[in-house]
Amino acid sequence: MNILPMTSDSSREVHPQAGPPTNFVGIDAIRAFAAIAVVVLHALVPYLKHPMPGLVWSVSDSPSSFADGVFWSIELFVMPLFLIIAGVLTFQSWQRRNDANQLVRSRAKRLLRPLFFAVLVILPIDLYIWVLGWVSEGLVPLVKMKSLKFDDSLSKDLWGLSHLWFLHYLFSYVVIFAGFMVVRQKIARLKNLTLSMPAIVACCWIIASLVILFRPEVIWGFQHAFAPVASKWIYNGCFFVIGVAIANFDPSMIRLRSISPRWAAVAACTLLLTVPLGIWSLDSGSEISRASSVTLAVMTATSSLLVSVMLVSMALRRIAPLPRSIQYVAAGSFWIYLIHHPVLSLVHIDLKYLLPTASPMLKATIATLIATGVSLATYEVFIRKSRLGGWLGMNWVPVQEDDRESILSFDRQPDQPPIRRAA
Repeated sequence: MNILPMTSDSSREVHPQAGPPTNFVGIDAIRAFAAIAVVVLHALVPYLKHPMPGLVWSVSDSPSSFADGVFWSIELFVMPLFLIIAGVLTFQSWQRRNDANQLVRSRAKRLLRPLFFAVLVILPIDLYIWVLGWVSEGLVPLVKMKSLKFDDSLSKDLWGLSHLWFLHYLFSYVVIFAGFMVVRQKIARLKNLTLSMPAIVACCWIIASLVILFRPEVIWGFQHAFAPVASKWIYNGCFFVIGVAIANFDPSMIRLRSISPRWAAVAACTLLLTVPLGIWSLDSGSEISRASSVTLAVMTATSSLLVSVMLVSMALRRIAPLPRSIQYVAAGSFWIYLIHHPVLSLVHIDLKYLLPTASPMLKATIATLIATGVSLATYEVFIRKSRLGGWLGMNWVPVQEDDRESILSFDRQPDQPPIRRAA
């Protein structure tokens, strides 16, 4: 049985150069898919029939029930998917180096530098585009573009890190993981702690369900702040832990890749049942029964877990190298994540007045294509080979052989050639 001294057995000790790396070509496919999914998620916001409580946007437009279904489906799995992959990468980095300081330093460069850049550059642009949208809708006078003072109804959900919350949450998980591994090496009881992977996943699932039971707004709302929100931090941390457990107990991802495809149907059915239940709860407000709240919490945690795990499993089944186009989107995924937000918001304002009678889903599709295109164009011109891109950790040179470097490039040593990819 696999146990939790973070190495599956005492005879297996991984060193930085211990054997050839496993081919994880599917990781790039996941990164590309998840980046586009986040763009689609935000592209749908103005067209929601049941808007996300706590999420303010630049404009509101014609609502669509179909937009509701797509938006809430993506919302359920996309961040758990990111965090499972992040947990896998973090544990693999620890195994190769066994150095907590190096792990934290590398993640600080990888996560905090882009966060610092985005707070100084992206968020101010975001803010003024938001206010421009409100001016266009008559919600605030033009003078507010200068004063930035708003009524409580607008300002209470305005201030925070917006879509950038993921970066400092993830960094905090990495710091705690590194600290735990250091403490564990020094304390015999922790070193001999025995937990199976099913037990870890079950514990994380129970904790995630309890969080949603008491704070459904973690998923069925938006908790906007500059500092981590406890409930949101705990819920997302559960999926990071699951990623760490997967990397520990299934280092070659053999068991993950061998999960029966039938589970994909189970995951899809669970998702399709959860979304209408969540939308119904938004309609009902705080009036739903305790039994309904428990059902929603369990279904939310279950669908998030099943869909994200099955997406990783299906992606890792791929053996042939990815097309260069998908590799490119994967390389630019971090940049897409950083800058798509203000681009989308500006496009939403334009589409509302240029195409007032167009289908909401057509507008969302146009917004997605423009935001993705602008993000990739600016990545190519300003980031991929530039000093700024190097400082942000986003330089990229195509890999000619196989794609196994993609999962390792996140932790490449500074003295190696700068063939790096965005997370």
